[in-house]
Amino acid sequence: MAEVLRFWLARGVDGFRVDAAHRLIKDPTLADNPAEVAASRTALEPGGERLGHIDQPGVHAVLRELRAVVAEYGADKLLIGEIGVADLGRWAAYYGAGDELDLPLNFAFWSAPFSADGFRNAVEATRRVLPEGACPLWALGNHDLPRLASRYDEGGRGAARARLAAMLMLCLPGSALVYYGEEIGMTDVPIPAALARDPDKRDAGRTPMQWSAAANAGFCLDEVTPWLPIAATPDRVNVLDQDRREDSLLTLYRRLIALRRAEPALALGAHTALASVPTVLAFRRAHAGRAVLVALNFADRPCKVELPSADRGRLLLSTDPDRSVETPAGTLVLAGGEGALIAVDDKANASGSRR
Repeated sequence: MAEVLRFWLARGVDGFRVDAAHRLIKDPTLADNPAEVAASRTALEPGGERLGHIDQPGVHAVLRELRAVVAEYGADKLLIGEIGVADLGRWAAYYGAGDELDLPLNFAFWSAPFSADGFRNAVEATRRVLPEGACPLWALGNHDLPRLASRYDEGGRGAARARLAAMLMLCLPGSALVYYGEEIGMTDVPIPAALARDPDKRDAGRTPMQWSAAANAGFCLDEVTPWLPIAATPDRVNVLDQDRREDSLLTLYRRLIALRRAEPALALGAHTALASVPTVLAFRRAHAGRAVLVALNFADRPCKVELPSADRGRLLLSTDPDRSVETPAGTLVLAGGEGALIAVDDKANASGSRR
């Protein structure tokens, strides 16, 4: 496997995602699992941490070997790992001493209820176990789950919630991983039993990318039958349409990513959780005299957020495309399901390195 890595590294790939990295080493005695968890397919199920074929101590030596191979080709090569263990302490061990995975994939958001407390708890639980200097990797979903816009679609609110979740993920410190189609709000596609492919019934979230409103969503020629069926009406949930619209989810993703690159506070800033009303998740990112306040209203009704006196700045971006640009002064009123970014001076932490 080291030679397989070298083959691709020599051709210029940036790194690798190691699937189910916690399963690379089996129980050396090949012992049966305890009867009460023997039917569990994943360590994320109750009792799943007792599965004997995952998370064996010897896996860490293997990952150190793989990391050493990747490091032969430069410090900028990346090793991501899918680590499906429920215990965050054991999950964090896959960073090693900075010599195993650069980015263990974080599952914390995937079981969180759609509430300020649910996501706040997931963020804080992750941050508590991160090794010194480690970079978290945030993700809202993957190919094993229902799509986010379907998973959180109670009351038909999935599309709006996808916008709020995008702002949260892309404003946290660390790295973000976007599952294809998430950036346009793709939803699960019902799969007839005759066309099902996956024995674990995960096909609904794995259908072809919707590039356009064409018959096969621009994924393949109209006369070709794709591996899984396309959504019956791609409508506006496609790249071509959203690329043209200022109010689209794709446009919001692009603006958030551009802000991450342009704003030092979002790219490099320290994270401080802020007290707020129960339905609002608020935090501050600050770096070299620059700060951004992130306020996310998880309620379906408007909410007032009282800003500290120093946080009277410029509205950078809102998840609500109809919101007018304004300068908040003391109180920020968020619509139901709205998130907002506010640029403020961070005079208390300003230094000679201010950018």
